[in-house]
Amino acid sequence: MSINIIKLLESNKDLELYGMSPKTIVDLIGFNAIAEDQVEDLQHYIDRAYFEAKAIYAEAEEEFKNC
Repeated sequence: MSINIIKLLESNKDLELYGMSPKTIVDLIGFNAIAEDQVEDLQHYIDRAYFEAKAIYAEAEEEFKNC
């Protein structure tokens, strides 16, 4: 059985979202449902999404710094 990640992120206050919205996290990790037995790995996926967002921001900042 799979669980909707957005609903899980909205209901589980123990997860560190780094100020990102659940929708942003889902967009960055690339999937919107997770198997019940993988819920414990969700923080790992959130962490990876956070670092990916930081990298995207840094690239954009570098690209547009002279604009």
